[in-house]
Amino acid sequence: YFAHRAMLRAGRWTRAEYLNHVGDEAERAVAAARHGLSIEEAAELTWKPPDEAAGDSDAYYARGHLVALAVDATMRVRTQGRHGIEEVLRGLLDEAERKGGVAPIDSARLARAVDALAPGVGAKLLAWVRGGNETAAVVDALRTIGLGLACKDAPARTVAGFAAERGREQDDLRVVAVGDG
Repeated sequence: YFAHRAMLRAGRWTRAEYLNHVGDEAERAVAAARHGLSIEEAAELTWKPPDEAAGDSDAYYARGHLVALAVDATMRVRTQGRHGIEEVLRGLLDEAERKGGVAPIDSARLARAVDALAPGVGAKLLAWVRGGNETAAVVDALRTIGLGLACKDAPARTVAGFAAERGREQDDLRVVAVGDG
Protein backbone atom coordinates (compact mmCIF):
# COMPACT_ATOMS: atom_id res chain seq x y z
CA TYR A 1 0.00 0.00 0.00
CA PHE A 2 2.71 2.45 0.97
CA ALA A 3 4.90 1.56 -2.02
CA HIS A 4 2.04 2.39 -4.38
CA ARG A 5 1.23 5.61 -2.50
CA ALA A 6 4.89 6.61 -2.65
CA MET A 7 4.92 6.21 -6.44
CA LEU A 8 1.90 8.54 -6.67
CA ARG A 9 3.25 11.11 -4.20
CA ALA A 10 6.69 11.13 -5.81
CA GLY A 11 5.11 11.91 -9.16
CA ARG A 12 6.27 8.64 -10.73
CA TRP A 13 2.66 7.60 -11.38
CA THR A 14 -0.27 9.76 -12.38
CA ARG A 15 -3.51 9.41 -10.46
CA ALA A 16 -4.84 7.23 -13.29
CA GLU A 17 -1.75 4.97 -13.18
CA TYR A 18 -2.06 4.69 -9.40
CA LEU A 19 -5.72 3.71 -9.65
CA ASN A 20 -4.87 1.15 -12.36
CA HIS A 21 -2.34 -0.43 -10.01
CA VAL A 22 -4.88 -0.40 -7.18
CA GLY A 23 -7.30 -2.11 -9.56
CA ASP A 24 -4.72 -4.77 -10.43
CA GLU A 25 -4.10 -5.44 -6.72
CA ALA A 26 -7.84 -5.57 -6.07
CA GLU A 27 -8.30 -8.09 -8.88
CA ARG A 28 -5.65 -10.36 -7.32
CA ALA A 29 -7.17 -9.84 -3.88
CA VAL A 30 -10.69 -10.76 -4.99
CA ALA A 31 -9.48 -13.88 -6.79
CA ALA A 32 -7.41 -15.02 -3.79
CA ALA A 33 -10.16 -14.30 -1.25
CA ARG A 34 -12.46 -16.71 -3.09
CA HIS A 35 -10.34 -19.59 -1.75
CA GLY A 36 -11.88 -18.96 1.68
CA LEU A 37 -8.71 -18.48 3.73
CA SER A 38 -8.34 -15.34 5.81
CA ILE A 39 -5.44 -13.00 5.09
CA GLU A 40 -3.79 -14.15 8.32
CA GLU A 41 -4.15 -17.82 7.31
CA ALA A 42 -2.83 -17.16 3.80
CA ALA A 43 0.18 -15.26 5.17
CA GLU A 44 0.90 -18.08 7.62
CA LEU A 45 1.09 -20.52 4.69
CA THR A 46 4.16 -18.62 3.48
CA TRP A 47 6.17 -20.58 6.04
CA LYS A 48 5.08 -23.92 4.58
CA PRO A 49 6.25 -25.56 1.33
CA PRO A 50 4.38 -24.01 -1.61
CA ASP A 51 1.41 -25.78 -3.14
CA GLU A 52 1.82 -25.13 -6.83
CA ALA A 53 -1.84 -25.98 -7.40
CA ALA A 54 -2.98 -23.29 -4.96
CA GLY A 55 -2.42 -20.47 -7.41
CA ASP A 56 -1.22 -17.00 -6.39
CA SER A 57 0.77 -17.89 -3.25
CA ASP A 58 1.66 -14.30 -2.30
CA ALA A 59 -1.72 -12.74 -3.05
CA TYR A 60 -2.09 -11.99 0.65
CA TYR A 61 0.04 -8.92 -0.15
CA ALA A 62 -2.62 -7.73 -2.61
CA ARG A 63 -5.32 -8.53 -0.08
CA GLY A 64 -3.41 -6.58 2.57
CA HIS A 65 -3.07 -3.68 0.15
CA LEU A 66 -6.83 -3.56 -0.29
CA VAL A 67 -7.42 -3.76 3.47
CA ALA A 68 -4.82 -1.03 4.13
CA LEU A 69 -6.60 1.22 1.63
CA ALA A 70 -9.94 0.49 3.33
CA VAL A 71 -8.50 1.10 6.82
CA ASP A 72 -6.91 4.37 5.69
CA ALA A 73 -10.16 5.50 4.05
CA THR A 74 -12.22 4.56 7.10
CA MET A 75 -9.83 6.33 9.48
CA ARG A 76 -9.84 9.50 7.37
CA VAL A 77 -13.63 9.57 7.06
CA ARG A 78 -14.16 8.82 10.77
CA THR A 79 -11.73 11.54 11.88
CA GLN A 80 -12.64 14.13 9.21
CA GLY A 81 -9.19 13.72 7.67
CA ARG A 82 -7.20 14.26 10.88
CA HIS A 83 -5.75 10.73 11.06
CA GLY A 84 -4.70 8.02 8.63
CA ILE A 85 -2.73 4.81 8.47
CA GLU A 86 0.55 6.68 7.84
CA GLU A 87 0.30 8.14 11.32
CA VAL A 88 -0.25 4.63 12.73
CA LEU A 89 2.89 3.39 10.96
CA ARG A 90 4.91 6.38 12.20
CA GLY A 91 3.82 5.68 15.77
CA LEU A 92 4.67 1.98 15.54
CA LEU A 93 8.09 2.75 14.05
CA ASP A 94 8.78 5.30 16.82
CA GLU A 95 7.80 2.70 19.41
CA ALA A 96 10.12 0.13 17.81
CA GLU A 97 12.98 2.63 17.86
CA ARG A 98 12.41 3.34 21.56
CA LYS A 99 12.56 -0.42 22.22
CA GLY A 100 15.89 -0.87 20.47
CA GLY A 101 14.71 -1.16 16.91
CA VAL A 102 12.50 -4.23 17.20
CA ALA A 103 8.84 -4.38 18.11
CA PRO A 104 6.68 -7.32 17.00
CA ILE A 105 3.48 -6.21 15.31
CA ASP A 106 0.62 -8.59 14.73
CA SER A 107 -2.94 -7.85 13.65
CA ALA A 108 -4.14 -7.24 17.20
CA ARG A 109 -1.31 -4.75 17.92
CA LEU A 110 -2.00 -2.97 14.65
CA ALA A 111 -5.73 -2.80 15.45
CA ARG A 112 -5.00 -1.25 18.87
CA ALA A 113 -2.78 1.39 17.24
CA VAL A 114 -5.51 2.17 14.70
CA ASP A 115 -8.15 2.39 17.46
CA ALA A 116 -5.98 4.84 19.42
CA LEU A 117 -6.48 7.33 16.57
CA ALA A 118 -9.85 6.24 15.16
CA PRO A 119 -11.88 4.25 17.71
CA GLY A 120 -13.76 1.31 16.21
CA VAL A 121 -11.70 1.07 13.03
CA GLY A 122 -9.37 -1.51 14.58
CA ALA A 123 -12.29 -3.92 14.96
CA LYS A 124 -13.00 -3.54 11.24
CA LEU A 125 -9.35 -4.23 10.45
CA LEU A 126 -9.45 -7.43 12.51
CA ALA A 127 -12.67 -8.55 10.83
CA TRP A 128 -11.13 -7.91 7.41
CA VAL A 129 -7.86 -9.79 8.05
CA ARG A 130 -9.47 -12.65 9.95
CA GLY A 131 -12.57 -13.14 7.80
CA GLY A 132 -12.64 -15.45 4.81
CA ASN A 133 -13.63 -12.90 2.17
CA GLU A 134 -12.70 -9.35 3.11
CA THR A 135 -13.24 -7.92 -0.36
CA ALA A 136 -17.01 -7.90 0.08
CA ALA A 137 -16.59 -6.01 3.37
CA VAL A 138 -14.17 -3.34 2.16
CA VAL A 139 -16.47 -2.18 -0.66
CA ASP A 140 -18.32 0.23 1.65
CA ALA A 141 -15.07 1.71 2.96
CA LEU A 142 -13.83 2.33 -0.56
CA ARG A 143 -17.15 3.90 -1.55
CA THR A 144 -16.70 6.54 1.18
CA ILE A 145 -13.72 7.94 -0.74
CA GLY A 146 -15.34 7.67 -4.14
CA LEU A 147 -13.89 4.33 -5.24
CA GLY A 148 -15.87 1.34 -6.38
CA LEU A 149 -14.90 -2.28 -6.64
CA ALA A 150 -16.47 -3.98 -9.63
CA CYS A 151 -15.51 -7.61 -10.15
CA LYS A 152 -15.34 -9.13 -13.59
CA ASP A 153 -16.34 -12.75 -14.05
CA ALA A 154 -13.26 -14.91 -14.36
CA PRO A 155 -13.04 -16.94 -17.54
CA ALA A 156 -13.97 -20.60 -17.16
CA ARG A 157 -10.97 -22.73 -16.33
CA THR A 158 -10.44 -26.47 -16.36
CA VAL A 159 -8.74 -27.83 -13.27
CA ALA A 160 -7.26 -31.30 -13.10
CA GLY A 161 -7.45 -31.60 -9.31
CA PHE A 162 -3.77 -32.30 -8.75
CA ALA A 163 -0.39 -30.59 -8.78
CA ALA A 164 2.54 -32.07 -10.67
CA GLU A 165 6.19 -31.32 -11.27
CA ARG A 166 8.80 -32.50 -13.75
CA GLY A 167 10.58 -35.70 -12.85
CA ARG A 168 14.25 -36.51 -13.35
CA GLU A 169 13.74 -37.27 -17.02
CA GLN A 170 12.51 -34.47 -19.29
CA ASP A 171 9.28 -36.28 -20.20
CA ASP A 172 8.49 -37.50 -16.67
CA LEU A 173 5.70 -35.90 -14.68
CA ARG A 174 5.25 -36.64 -11.00
CA VAL A 175 2.03 -35.97 -9.04
CA VAL A 176 2.95 -34.09 -5.85
CA ALA A 177 -0.48 -33.21 -4.44
CA VAL A 178 -4.10 -34.21 -4.98
CA GLY A 179 -6.96 -31.82 -4.31
CA ASP A 180 -10.02 -32.60 -2.18
CA GLY A 181 -12.62 -34.79 -3.87
